[in-house]
Amino acid sequence: MSGLDIVYNGEELVKELDSEKVITYSGQNTSLENNNNNTITFSASYRFKFKPSYRIAKVLKNSPAAQAGIYPNDILLKINGSSVHELSIGELIHKLQSKDGKKFKLTIHRGGETLKFQFKLKKRV
Repeated sequence: MSGLDIVYNGEELVKELDSEKVITYSGQNTSLENNNNNTITFSASYRFKFKPSYRIAKVLKNSPAAQAGIYPNDILLKINGSSVHELSIGELIHKLQSKDGKKFKLTIHRGGETLKFQFKLKKRV
């Protein structure tokens, strides 16, 4: 049990790397300058998409999440390093209801700051 009640928070505009338009370089010389002092320039293209956003609606008192310092109205950004923008609400809830003892690292947005928290799931008593 994580002690979190998570709700859909609408859609958020998310910046993504456009992998179809990225220029990559591979070869013997991987430095940014070659022997002739010519500079190799890399460029990337980004796109913006609307993706789901999730808000923590409730944190149960004395739960692992509460003890870690997570509060209601925190916006969930990542679970164990993976963006929550790629998950449905069902997938997100399923992840947070995994087996007893599973460790979680959450990245959240609170009041203009990005914060990281860590906790372990425990059995519901």
